[in-house]
Amino acid sequence: MARITIEELYHGEKYNIMGNAVAELMTEGKETNNIRTALELMLVKHTVLAVQKAQTNGDTIEI
Repeated sequence: MARITIEELYHGEKYNIMGNAVAELMTEGKETNNIRTALELMLVKHTVLAVQKAQTNGDTIEI
């Protein structure tokens, strides 16, 4: 069980939301005219996945 910050959630090794979102966008992203919207959708998806993983691990997010 750990307390993690938003910075660790987005860029840390354990959850790395930003890295996972960009990697998925680059490897599996569909061609789109609006790359920013596609990235934002990937960030939402990977944020939800990270929060579920944090709950499973018993971690809490420090705001």
